[in-house]
Amino acid sequence: MPRIKLTDEQRRELLEAYQTDEPVASIAGRFGLKVASVATIAQNAGVRRPAGLKPTRTKWSLTAEQEKDLLTAYANDEPVTEIANRLGVPEHVVSTRVRDARVRRPGSNAPR
Repeated sequence: MPRIKLTDEQRRELLEAYQTDEPVASIAGRFGLKVASVATIAQNAGVRRPAGLKPTRTKWSLTAEQEKDLLTAYANDEPVTEIANRLGVPEHVVSTRVRDARVRRPGSNAPR
């Protein structure tokens, strides 16, 4: 995955979003970053999540169009990380949807 260089404006927007209750995976997807990268950028800037924000178990909803995009991209050999970042969901959501739909990569006998 190529290194993403954020502009000063993008970095400011990312840090502002990080200080809200917006899911970090959503922020990461918006900027084409991994969740860990968002946390690192915030930590390096001394920015914290809101006090009292409790982790929640999120049911990741995708529209029918996003679901179709996910499955098509996977079947076309697009990396799971890129699909997840584009849709603003964790990689495990992509993997689970692919497994459930029994989508296979080209030249593969089993889903990856």
